[in-house]
Amino acid sequence: MRQLVPKELTVPIFPENDMVLIQAERIGDIWFGHVHSLDSVGQNTEVYFFAKKSQNNENIYIREIRGKGAKNTVQWNSVIGIAQGYWRNQSSWIRTVS
Repeated sequence: MRQLVPKELTVPIFPENDMVLIQAERIGDIWFGHVHSLDSVGQNTEVYFFAKKSQNNENIYIREIRGKGAKNTVQWNSVIGIAQGYWRNQSSWIRTVS
């Protein structure tokens, strides 16, 4: 009996309710987005963007509130990773720096 061993196995991982890192238009510009919903057919996700609370609190991020513009659709290929941190409350997230 022949055994098949894959050289590389790719499994899609869908981050639900996670804070993700999103590549912006300019190189080196990274946005933080909280995943709200996923569309596996369209390969995109709806996120709420979070921004630094202030320059004094560089690791505290709060949800941007701009009406309907607060929620945006992001293509999966723009998501570059899961952000490291934890939720302080529903609208505030603390980034942990390693």
